Amino acid sequence: MSIQDSGKKKLLHIGCGPQHILGKHGFDPEEWEEIRLDVEASVQPDIIGTMTDMKDVATGSVNAIFSSHNLEHLVPHELPVAMSEFLRVLEDDGYLVVTLPDLQQVARLVAQDKLDEPAYHTGAGLPICPMDILYGWRLAMANGQPYMAHRMGFTARTLQKALMQAGFGSVAIKRGNGDFALYAVASKPKLTSEALLELFNRHWSGGGGGYQHPCRQKRRASSKYCRTIGMFSQKIPRKALSLYPQEKSVGRFLSRRRRALFIPGHAGHDQPENKLECACRSQKICAAII
Repeated sequence: MSIQDSGKKKLLHIGCGPQHILGKHGFDPEEWEEIRLDVEASVQPDIIGTMTDMKDVATGSVNAIFSSHNLEHLVPHELPVAMSEFLRVLEDDGYLVVTLPDLQQVARLVAQDKLDEPAYHTGAGLPICPMDILYGWRLAMANGQPYMAHRMGFTARTLQKALMQAGFGSVAIKRGNGDFALYAVASKPKLTSEALLELFNRHWSGGGGGYQHPCRQKRRASSKYCRTIGMFSQKIPRKALSLYPQEKSVGRFLSRRRRALFIPGHAGHDQPENKLECACRSQKICAAII
């Protein structure tokens, strides 16, 4: 695909579904142009393709990539291929903004024998259990979406390792609070701690539009199941109740408050109880782990 020059920065939205993210996550519509890529033609993306084969996206043609809950759907041996494609299409000063499930948080619930108990609820009140986070949303797969299965997973450390080994210059990762997700920014060039923190907060702070997992968004597609993004209306379908027999009514989802990144030596940042050293090829920063 030949991307027309509109004078704006180019944002490649990977696995977009029917969503448009301009105006969210720190991507100002006045500054950015969104290019939507998805394997499903029904969601009317700008480009039909996969993360592992973006042949229709020219080399060095985009300034940023946004990926929300996509990498866990890859088979492990496909991850390096996808990362290589990300780096190929990014400009020299480009970066990746990514979020996906945090298996370390989910594992705590599994260890408490809560595999089939709700970890949180969607905006429509549907339960999401550790089993859904680990293996893919059962309700979506039962409704004819086998590609919603999860084939691999990440902790903060393994995500950082994958990004650095792929060739990204700097990586910052934050663990969500109560939403069982990781939030990361990976820049193609090496960045200083200050520049990396500014980039991270631009896209993953509350002022950046506020992240919502696609399953949590309160948008209503219809009273029936929306096959493209797995949403329901406020009425819980019978199939949901059969898969989650403990659910009798619409529930509430958990708080999405998150803590800020911790950078050693910076005033106003308290030492977190737990920390993850987020390697940069020139220096190190730390991200709070909740």
